[in-house]
Amino acid sequence: MKHIFLIAWLYIVILFAAGTGSVMRAINILLFLGAIPVGLYLWVSLRKVHQRQRALREAQEEMYNEDSELQAASNDADVDNSQKTN
Repeated sequence: MKHIFLIAWLYIVILFAAGTGSVMRAINILLFLGAIPVGLYLWVSLRKVHQRQRALREAQEEMYNEDSELQAASNDADVDNSQKTN
């Protein structure tokens, strides 16, 4: 849905820029009403996505580390039990 909004916004900006009489004015309109706002919006959106992915990755690493610690503790207990029975 966000993509449709961005495409529509850029379409309006391009038509507005094409309707101006000057090439420099059209470039300024495309830059200040099109490229900069859309770029900032995409940067903020992608930053949120990257933060969520980083948090998920860190949570998965913590779970992996806890699993490996539990397995190591279990292996140590197995070794201790086998030594006691001998």
